[in-house]
Amino acid sequence: MNVKPRGCIADECVGQSYRAAGPLESALALAAIGLMIATALGLYQMHRFEGRGARIVRIASLIAAASMLVGILGLVINNVFFNSGLVYFLVAFPGILLAMLAFAVTGAGLMRSRVMPPWAGAMLILTSLLLLVHNDQNELILLVIPFGVTWMVLGGLLWSTTASSSSRWHARIQHV
Repeated sequence: MNVKPRGCIADECVGQSYRAAGPLESALALAAIGLMIATALGLYQMHRFEGRGARIVRIASLIAAASMLVGILGLVINNVFFNSGLVYFLVAFPGILLAMLAFAVTGAGLMRSRVMPPWAGAMLILTSLLLLVHNDQNELILLVIPFGVTWMVLGGLLWSTTASSSSRWHARIQHV
């Protein structure tokens, strides 16, 4: 997105058009959001039987996944049926904004639960709050990159934690 011409912001939009995403950017964004929803649901499942901070992670990750899903459905409905900005501001924008805040709370729960390293929760808090000031019409779109890297790290940690816990389970069964 950042290699495209600068879009308009606020009062500039009277005589200038917004910078739009092409089909490739839209497909990649939907895939990334789908993976974030899957990781949030994985965090929800992972904290099922844990103690400290688990309830915070479970509730916040479920709210984040649900609000991202509502936001994406709002964008799809807007683009397919209405092609106006009204549905975006009524459904998609509040859903995505709620998800960003829920991701920050999920990070706080991750730091408290210690199921994953505390730095992973701190990364999620920092990049979620940083994402609140991004703008897809200028160079602030680059603030999305640390958020994406954080989710790749969380996905990798989630995957490695699941793999190591299942290998410990198999080792325990064979040991008995």
